Amino acid sequence: MTEISAQAYEQALRTLAAYLADNYDAPSREAATRAARQEIDDMVGLCDHPPGTLLAMERAISGQNITETARVLTPADEPAPAKIWTIVEDN
Repeated sequence: MTEISAQAYEQALRTLAAYLADNYDAPSREAATRAARQEIDDMVGLCDHPPGTLLAMERAISGQNITETARVLTPADEPAPAKIWTIVEDN
């Protein structure tokens, strides 16, 4: 967990909306923005933990269903804000 500014939130929203529009054929930029806002706000809803807490997200696809599971990993000592992330694309 870490805190982000309103400006960073808006940038994440614009970036995700553009990605959805460009890669998933959203019917419009407005629809992509609504979907992006819902996805980001869903993730924000999971973030009611102290800074430095790590969430491990797992997604499983079965037919037409996607199941998400979150594990909460709390730091042993004083939490430190996470500064580096690596995103690995799934095939």
